[in-house]
Amino acid sequence: MVSLIEHCDSWLRKHWTVLAVILIVLLSFHIRLIDYRWPYLRNIDSYAFYREMEMIVDTGMLQTTDTLFFRSALEQQIADAVKFDFNPLWYFRAPYQYLGAFSFMLVRSIINIELWQYLIYLPALLASLAAIPAYYVGREIYDRKAGVLAALFYVFDISNVSRSLGGDPDTDSIIMLFPVATMALYLLMYRRTEVLGKISKLSIIYGILAGVMLALFQNVWAGYWYLPWLIAGFLLAKSALAVVQGRNVSHVPKAMGRHFLAFGIMMAAYLAFNAPFFGVEHVYSTIYGPFEYSDLKSENIRPFPNVYVSVAELQQPGNIVSIIGKISPVGGAALWFSPFMLSLYALAWLAYAYYKRREHFDTLALLSLWLLGPMIATLVAVRFTLLFAAPMSVGGAILLSRLYDYFTERGKK
Repeated sequence: MVSLIEHCDSWLRKHWTVLAVILIVLLSFHIRLIDYRWPYLRNIDSYAFYREMEMIVDTGMLQTTDTLFFRSALEQQIADAVKFDFNPLWYFRAPYQYLGAFSFMLVRSIINIELWQYLIYLPALLASLAAIPAYYVGREIYDRKAGVLAALFYVFDISNVSRSLGGDPDTDSIIMLFPVATMALYLLMYRRTEVLGKISKLSIIYGILAGVMLALFQNVWAGYWYLPWLIAGFLLAKSALAVVQGRNVSHVPKAMGRHFLAFGIMMAAYLAFNAPFFGVEHVYSTIYGPFEYSDLKSENIRPFPNVYVSVAELQQPGNIVSIIGKISPVGGAALWFSPFMLSLYALAWLAYAYYKRREHFDTLALLSLWLLGPMIATLVAVRFTLLFAAPMSVGGAILLSRLYDYFTERGKK
């Protein structure tokens, strides 16, 4: 009996994070569906995506000749070039719609369900599954406790929950999933390369998967480019540190060459999944995206009238103080304990840890850039506040994990 208890205790100590993440996914799924009692979807956008998925279910593909379907000049060129010949890469053009349609057909073969009923559950499921890559981001950037807390904070972030409720099959749920999945795969590649001192076969696999995920993300949301820029900025920060430590620029290739090569593998996989089908020009936005996103409401580069001028989510939120207020679920004195402030406290501790013991530079650099990017983007449009969810979740998780370790150590002493 004692042996069995010891065995169970050992198993739980080793695998408790798996159980925790599973519980987070199930709880997230339940909360997003609780009390949904209406025989219809939530809003107009929901029915727009419902219609596209229904089109795929009925015809096998997303028909670009549909007069009721919005079509940009670029997408029309793609449609003319493809001429609807079968090509598996076509599915990467609208991954969310095809995922919804094909998964519905699979579920329909098992149980009797209509498409609109299935779409009540799909957004809640996709948003809840984001807890898995969020765990790996927190684990790779700090430790397992931070991973579990990051998963919890991310799927229950107020803005994420409000955008991914059951019955609202907009793309917001998959926009929650793809970026953290891409970052998790990159960090798995980075950490393994860092520990081994070389690029292993598993690192290459992680890099390829990260590139594929980035390609899928591009075809869901135009703001995808912030991820490669974030990673590139992180590598440049590491390179600057290598220069300072080696007191010579020639020290950079030895210290960072393998990491830039790994990043190159990721971007090569991204290009391989986009360029053959859409052309190299389709991926140029990865480079010029940061310089053009501020022109969303410009009349100079879009056909008149530009409807983005009146879209509520694309209005400017004001100054930095108002941005912090919008991304914080609390106000007044409680604002000092909001997710954003917890992230700043985490950065302060990471900076102190590096100053005193030369620890956690990777975490400090990545989290700093991850918070700075959304702040700059949100000065243009309030829509970009959703980018804060991931770094705030990770920052708060790191702080609480460190506080737990600190008080546990104090208690033992």
